Amino acid sequence: MHPIYHRDGDYISKEEDAVFGGDMRKRGMLSTDGRFSYCGILVCNKVLHVFLPKTHVLSQGRSILQDARLLMDCLCKYCNQTATHEKAGEESNAGGELSHLSLAKWILQDYMRHGLYTVSAHVTTKSDSGKINWTATVRNTIPVMNQRHQCVYPALHTTSINYSIKTLITQIHQYVVGDLDSTFGWWLSGSMSGVAPMCRNVNILIDKQQAIRAINNELSVVYSDREIVLLKKLRQYLELNPESSDEDVFLSGISDFEYVWEKMCSVVFNDQSNSIAGEIPVPAYVYDGATKVSAQNKQRMDVIINDKDCIAILDAKYYDMNTTKPGWGDLVKQFYYEKSLSAVTNKKIKNYFVVPASNPAGMPEHAVVVDRRLMRLDDDFSPITILPLNVNSVMQSYINDADSERYRGLVFNG
Repeated sequence: MHPIYHRDGDYISKEEDAVFGGDMRKRGMLSTDGRFSYCGILVCNKVLHVFLPKTHVLSQGRSILQDARLLMDCLCKYCNQTATHEKAGEESNAGGELSHLSLAKWILQDYMRHGLYTVSAHVTTKSDSGKINWTATVRNTIPVMNQRHQCVYPALHTTSINYSIKTLITQIHQYVVGDLDSTFGWWLSGSMSGVAPMCRNVNILIDKQQAIRAINNELSVVYSDREIVLLKKLRQYLELNPESSDEDVFLSGISDFEYVWEKMCSVVFNDQSNSIAGEIPVPAYVYDGATKVSAQNKQRMDVIINDKDCIAILDAKYYDMNTTKPGWGDLVKQFYYEKSLSAVTNKKIKNYFVVPASNPAGMPEHAVVVDRRLMRLDDDFSPITILPLNVNSVMQSYINDADSERYRGLVFNG
């Protein structure tokens, strides 16, 4: 079955509202007028729904699944770059199980490389293959004399290693891989068949706590670094997922993609805020003639990039400019950022709103202030340039940590 395409900011249909609208409302992923406020995936009744960012348009020759994989790579990187998953949830209202992404990816990739968990054992048998076990041979075989009157052993005991012994841990591993593959397998494989279809719909005959105890027991007797990490990942998954149900609505994504957009812009433009943070003016208060800085109220600019003769202030706005425009407060903030930087540098200051847009046709080029006769007041309020970027291209560059010079060129050479 093909995934179903949605876009952040679009309206939910009546049919979809009846199936999973309630779950999304409880998580703050639907606005009061029925618009999606969510990027990620939703799985309901074994059907995959993909929610791509605002302004996203499927390019010719690309499938929903390709762009869905790009989005999940992007969200996974964003989650990993955040100090902790809890912080990601607090700061950006991570909808559903965003913290599952890196865990799911690791477990499935490990399965693709190594297969299911097995226990090795040394097995001694009568065989022509393997390493000769002379102790077992001498103890268990009666020697005979050959024609040259030499003492020989007609049957040799050999020792080999059997790597295919299945255990309870194998069954737990198979269960976890199957559970993850049904939800995320397409992300790694590029097809809805996933990476481990033979592991799906497999149940273990013990409860979650018993499975965790079995893993803890196994951890006490293994020494391989890879096996230790795998067992800990399996335990983490069981702790996060006590049960699974085909009837539940599973979500993995984020309800405030604006935080991801800000992070992506920071990376692709190679933000230099830290290098000039010490020069940016800050608010202060005067007490009996003594000036005290209010550090907690310092200015926070999304992205600052610095060139030889110019400083650019970029405000990453996750807006669909066809339906929403930056408000007066957004403009005033940028004007004062420019004014405060102008007080400490002689460089030219440029101001930008960076917005997602698949097709910039019909979009405004600048945000300006005018009087009631529509005369521009550029001398007092410098125009703010609106820079549209293709959201797919930004996600790809963010994932690859690439194209910084190209993006900076749009500002300094534009």
